[in-house]
Amino acid sequence: MERFLEDVGSNVQTFFTIFDSITDLIFIIESDGTSFRYVYANHSTSKVLQSGKNIVGKRVEEIVPKEHASRMISYYNKVILTRKSIEFIQKIVTSEGEMIGETSLNPLIQNGQVRYIIGIVRDITERKRKEQENIETKRKLEKSQKRLSSLIEHNSDAIYESDLQGNFISINKVITEITGFRTNELVGKSIINFIVEEYLEETTRYFRRAVSGRNEEYETWIYTKSGERVHLNVKNVPIIVDGIVVGVYGIAQDITEKSRLETRLKESEQRYKSLFENHPEAIFSFDLNGNFTSGNLGVEKVTGYSFDELIGTSFIPLVDSNDLERTLFHFKQTIEQKKAVNYEIKLKPKLGHSKEVLVTNIPIIVDNHVVGVHGIAKDITEIKRAQKELQTSEEKFRLITENAFDVIKMINPQGVIEYVSPSNEKILGYSSLEYVGQLFTKYIHPDDIPIIKKRFEGFLKGAKPTSIEIRLRHKKGHYIWLEITTTPIIEQGEVIQLVTVARDVTEKKKHRDELAKMAFYDYLTDLPNRRTFDDRLEMAIRNANRSNKKVALMMIDGRKFKLVNDTFGHDAGDAVLIEMARRLKACVRETDTVARFGGDEIGVVLPEIDSVDIVEDIAKRIIDSFEKPLIFKHHQILLGAGIGIALYPDHTMKKKNLIKFADEALYRAKESNYSDYFIFHENI
Repeated sequence: MERFLEDVGSNVQTFFTIFDSITDLIFIIESDGTSFRYVYANHSTSKVLQSGKNIVGKRVEEIVPKEHASRMISYYNKVILTRKSIEFIQKIVTSEGEMIGETSLNPLIQNGQVRYIIGIVRDITERKRKEQENIETKRKLEKSQKRLSSLIEHNSDAIYESDLQGNFISINKVITEITGFRTNELVGKSIINFIVEEYLEETTRYFRRAVSGRNEEYETWIYTKSGERVHLNVKNVPIIVDGIVVGVYGIAQDITEKSRLETRLKESEQRYKSLFENHPEAIFSFDLNGNFTSGNLGVEKVTGYSFDELIGTSFIPLVDSNDLERTLFHFKQTIEQKKAVNYEIKLKPKLGHSKEVLVTNIPIIVDNHVVGVHGIAKDITEIKRAQKELQTSEEKFRLITENAFDVIKMINPQGVIEYVSPSNEKILGYSSLEYVGQLFTKYIHPDDIPIIKKRFEGFLKGAKPTSIEIRLRHKKGHYIWLEITTTPIIEQGEVIQLVTVARDVTEKKKHRDELAKMAFYDYLTDLPNRRTFDDRLEMAIRNANRSNKKVALMMIDGRKFKLVNDTFGHDAGDAVLIEMARRLKACVRETDTVARFGGDEIGVVLPEIDSVDIVEDIAKRIIDSFEKPLIFKHHQILLGAGIGIALYPDHTMKKKNLIKFADEALYRAKESNYSDYFIFHENI
């Protein structure tokens, strides 16, 4: 030290006095052979490195662990070699544990030589810890937001947000699908504008209740852009921020078709108060004796007591007697082991039944001493109740799934179902226990598995959310058509989970197929109609042009059909038409088309004909098949038919004339008093 003062001048003592008042670690070292020796250390350095003992005159390896000393010596040598300052961040072993130090080493140059190095170390342990906490908090928030956004955007329920006046603020795509309006045609407009007049007063009343802070569920009717009326089941949920209602969430499902086919669905007796409301957790602090010292509004919500009633009092009266011993054990464990612990207990609120809460105890440590305990309590009463009812081991996104009408599943990248919403049992008959842990393909129709597997692989590679209709087996054995929308949850560039939202479209698909069939088939006989007949005849003519073969056209009328209706009634007439259709289909080839035009008028297209002999053989079979009478309600009804035949291209090259000539031939065939066929010729 004396030599250092001689080298740098005695006035440096003034700086030492200043250094001793600084909390940063400040020290000066000089080279000592292969090591370095401290020639000065301020009070903070001595306190941190050796509990306040003087370290001046000692070598680095005498003060810090060998590994740390070796690393520091390499830094010191670098400063001497380069004659430049260096900065770095490192962990430092102190007498009180580890700290993270931001270190600056600076050379003191005299006569071109570096004899001394001054070091400054700033304790940034707390800053680094907070930075890490912020990173982790941000990651969790982003993950949660991705999941919630996925569930909302791809939920098959219509979800919207409105202000207190009922104007749309935001909507999901289902709203536009139901109403037919585009997003820019709805946002900013009042919900009331779309309500059917007779439901306007009641709907307005329910909305006002939601604005006053009440959850409401009701049915109403709205107009679409095309003027159609749509029946909706609506849930209004108040958006409460800091105890103030700032808007309303709405969840709506189109039940127009369902309300025509079945009675109203029974609603569950209790629903969560809010869909997207952030339920604040109870956060509080205790002294070492378990007395309340501070707390947030969540404490009042969970316990029912105001904090003025709780401050200074013990938590013991709030704990159910059956859980008290375990609670005291965990409280003591937190203090003694200086570690956070989690446990579940029953809490006795000021009013009402006991609540089940998840408690986290966190030690409050100051200067390595526990001075109190932080606590976080989350009310899990409803979650526990739901777990018992549904016998499931995991509940995720409860606010969304409990209010959803469709099936929501969480699937991991290995294809294993991790979660399924309660609605799965209602739609497919399987409880959560029968689904969770199974491969997602287990209940899918075998024909649909290759398609869904290919899509699954695509999602793992980053494919965008899409919808598909597939069949899933009901517990009773039959299959149900579901429209499934799948969304990958991506974190740090990797798919960590797939979220699927499935809607039962069995009835919708059946209705759609029936409508499609009605457009091309006769409802009574199930024969193709005139539209299909025209298409098949056109196709047969095109094929004949390519193959150089013929097309035969038969026009058939039943004999005395009107007399059957007049004598036995229209039911008998329908029975005759159905029987005629059955016998005709039995007489023709698989490639032929038998179509009903109306009444008992029937057309038959015979493609790929090599000779007229084939046509006559079929005509004779038809006439023979009509010889056997039909027995209807103990009455014997005689059948018969006239058949007119025209050939392409023998008689005409035009489709219109081909039909006309077959009709003319039919007229000649019907002149006979018995069933007969007639082939067109120009002298008719």
